[in-house]
Amino acid sequence: MRKLVATLAFSSVAVIGIEKANDFAVLDAMYAITSEYMTDPPADDRPDRVLLAIQGRGAKDIFDAMPGFGSSVDCAGAPAPSEVTKTAGGLECTAIKAREEYSCTVAIMLDAGKTARGYICD
Repeated sequence: MRKLVATLAFSSVAVIGIEKANDFAVLDAMYAITSEYMTDPPADDRPDRVLLAIQGRGAKDIFDAMPGFGSSVDCAGAPAPSEVTKTAGGLECTAIKAREEYSCTVAIMLDAGKTARGYICD
């Protein structure tokens, strides 16, 4: 799979914290330059988006800031009572409350800056 994956661990990458709208915090995230075929791309595949996968405090802050109560079904529509998922456009955040784990994914199209789905439903 042609992907460039690296951990973002520098202070210039940030999310809006819940204390004040202008507080920045370090973001625990990974990225990949990819295409709509995130797994098993065809030979002539051309990467056209950056996929961001966010974990930890940043994902929790984003999840908490998203409106609504979310859904307790997985991406295939099956019940997932231990998870709560919120979506907005291409942004998807999931909370596993019993383990206090949060994750978010979003893809940003490199040509237009618009968001696209950044998760794979297996």
